[in-house]
Amino acid sequence: MSDSKALVLNIVEKQRKLIKIEYEAEKDKTNVKREILVSQGLCIQNLKSLSTVNGLQGLSLITFTDNRSNKQLDDHKITCGDHVLIRSSKDDKTTKGPSGIVYLLDSDEITVALDKESDQVFSDCCLIKQTVDTTYKRLEKAVNTIRANTVVGRTSPLIDLLLGCRLPGNLNEIGPIEFINSRLDDSQKEAVTFALRSKDLCIIHGPPGTGKTTSIVEVILQLVKRGLKVLVCAPSNIAIDNLVGRLASFKIENMIRLGHPARASENVLKFTLEAAIARNVENDTVKKIRQDIDSSRELGEWAKITKLMTDLKSHKKGSIKQILSSSNIILATLVSSSSDGPLQHLDDPDKHFDVLIIDECSQATEVACWIPLTYVDKCILSGDHYQLPPTVITTTAAKKDLELSLMERLLSRFDHEKVVRMLTVQYRMHQKIMEWSSKSFYSNKLIAHQSVENQSMSEISRLTDCPPLLLIDTAGCDMPELYLRSNGSNGNEYEASIAAIYVDYLIDKGVKPEHIGIVTPYNLQVELIRQRLKRSHPGVEIRSVDGFQGREKEVIILSLVRSNAKKATGFLREYRRINVAVTRAKKHLVVICDSDTVSAETHISSLIDHLKINGKVKSASEYSDLIRARNQQQPVRKRMRFI
Repeated sequence: MSDSKALVLNIVEKQRKLIKIEYEAEKDKTNVKREILVSQGLCIQNLKSLSTVNGLQGLSLITFTDNRSNKQLDDHKITCGDHVLIRSSKDDKTTKGPSGIVYLLDSDEITVALDKESDQVFSDCCLIKQTVDTTYKRLEKAVNTIRANTVVGRTSPLIDLLLGCRLPGNLNEIGPIEFINSRLDDSQKEAVTFALRSKDLCIIHGPPGTGKTTSIVEVILQLVKRGLKVLVCAPSNIAIDNLVGRLASFKIENMIRLGHPARASENVLKFTLEAAIARNVENDTVKKIRQDIDSSRELGEWAKITKLMTDLKSHKKGSIKQILSSSNIILATLVSSSSDGPLQHLDDPDKHFDVLIIDECSQATEVACWIPLTYVDKCILSGDHYQLPPTVITTTAAKKDLELSLMERLLSRFDHEKVVRMLTVQYRMHQKIMEWSSKSFYSNKLIAHQSVENQSMSEISRLTDCPPLLLIDTAGCDMPELYLRSNGSNGNEYEASIAAIYVDYLIDKGVKPEHIGIVTPYNLQVELIRQRLKRSHPGVEIRSVDGFQGREKEVIILSLVRSNAKKATGFLREYRRINVAVTRAKKHLVVICDSDTVSAETHISSLIDHLKINGKVKSASEYSDLIRARNQQQPVRKRMRFI
């Protein structure tokens, strides 16, 4: 066996074992203690059904809200398109109950499209994220396909490249480019040009706020303009819907979004395959078949009905084939792009597409990317490996590199000049907020666009001298963390109170609650802060760092929680979480922490130094009287709950 073949087979076999570990851990969450699932963000507790309506092609849509006085749902990692089980909160191991797909989601409500019609009312329930067998089978199929092709020597040139058997090809020569979006900056134009010229592999690295989606949309439009067929994938339905919406703004009509209708947001439903089928089958042929079925049913001609139903099914398949074959752009999640899904209706998926684009590639497991990669000889990957990695449930699989994305692995292997173009102009953050992230992760290459570099809180409030950076330091103030054994999470009552007090201050100065986000790495801290703000300012969004990925707010308050003599930092060791948290802020970043404890982490120590040099520093002791006054207003039972 050749060295290159052995290398590929080793990589493939490792991925097979890792997805098996992950699947076995996920497939029966109903037997896992509920508090563990909650701590992992895989379960939303304390829910009640608010309404049930019939819609979405006959499916029942049931909307859940918080069963308590909270107006926001508990922190979680469930997203639109996820399959969830609906279970009673009272029975920790019940296996009975309906299931469905998350259709709509915001901070206050979650709507699920049920697999079966139901008028059931739920008064105290939870939602548990579930991996369905189809997902695992499609991942396993991708592994088996690459393994089989490797054994017989039929792997594609692109797979050989991605798995380490060859180097990228030379750039193609192309004519002058007339950019469709005239507002692209120079780094975006360079990335688009490089993507079009690349022979087989291009990586677009998009740091926070740099217009990665804008660049990807331009690449897609340029490829279609050149008469190419494009398959666009991403790990999440939200990312796919974002791309569909952006493409639609350019009046692109000839595109299809694959996936269950419940996995598509309302504004892109008309681009789903189901909507296209519905439009396509309302023709004279189908109407005639349906009329014949109705007539035959009245006459009791059952054999004829069977044949007519077969004809109707065949016509639907023909419609799907015609729709997909004629579409210039097909968009799907990575798992939905499997050849045993709708793409099976193409004559040959392996030869249909010219280019594959994987957006948010750094958030996808490598094996998920393999599903569509077997169709093409050229791929364009985009993402940011300095933000959150793929979600991996099991520690074992994570430690053995299931968290290592395809994009990150390729970046560690290839000369960046040959495969990568980084976007360098960011359109979100004040320059002072941006600078730490730019220096720490992006070789100090980021430039704040003039529209945001000196943006001020005076634009959204009565604050005229508010600095972009504020450190509220609890070091030396005797404000220790606490630990809740039941869900294995940390919190800090003092930091929670300071966050609430600072929110009071901002809103009193005219800042709207919806412009404020509070971020923390710990679920317990999310709950502690919500307790303090749920009645007075329910519009302030309070989330874990994971819940804020891809989001932004005018003001971000970051509570780092840890304060202990041992300088233990836990989650804070994950540098990407801190990068995500900091870069959510547009105009004002507030960090509340014990600088003595958290500076044990090098990346946080550099952040603290940046805040001290470029911002304002306040001791948490200045808030002591206000903390005591606020805590006296909290019900005693609530105050003692987490101690």
